[in-house]
Amino acid sequence: MDVWLAQSAKPAPLLLYFHGGGFRAGDKGNLWPAVLREALGAGITVAAANYRLSPDVSFPGHYMDCARALQFARHSAKAWNIDPDRVALIGSSAGAGTSL
Repeated sequence: MDVWLAQSAKPAPLLLYFHGGGFRAGDKGNLWPAVLREALGAGITVAAANYRLSPDVSFPGHYMDCARALQFARHSAKAWNIDPDRVALIGSSAGAGTSL
C-alpha cells in the first residue's frame, strides 16, 4: 500500500484506491495523478493498495485483500493522522466493483 499524507492539524479523511484489471492484472500505481493532486490539495489523505491476482488467488480472495487493506488503514489511523470514520473507496474496473 502506498500512502500520501495530507497536511492537516486534525485527522484527515482518507481516500482508498483499488486498481482495475479484471482481477488478473493492474497495479496500485494506476492511481490517477489528478485524483491524487486534488485530494491532497483538499486535505484528504490518499492510499492505493494492491491485491493478489488470479490465477494465484480466486474469489473471494481479491475482495478479502481489499477488506484487509481497509482494515489496516483504519488500524493505522493514529499514525497516519486520519479519521477512521471518514473513509471513501474508489477504483477502476474491478477495483471499482471492489470499492462498492
